Amino acid sequence: MNREDFAGLVLDACRRMEERGMTVGTWGNISVRIDSESFLITPSGMSYGCLKTEDIVLADMKALSSTASESRASSTVFTE
Repeated sequence: MNREDFAGLVLDACRRMEERGMTVGTWGNISVRIDSESFLITPSGMSYGCLKTEDIVLADMKALSSTASESRASSTVFTE
């Protein structure tokens, strides 16, 4: 499967959830893991009904892990 296929799966899930009344406004996200290092996720603040495949965000888990570690380190410095 390619990125477009995975994004299509996310959109299908979004639409099914919306049809079943499982969403409230733009709350929450839906994601799908592509491989051990990346995943696709719905963007914040956008209604599921208006999303297109190009709106689905590709995220890198290594970059997020690095950012989270830096964030924890910063908060430790400010709270001590």
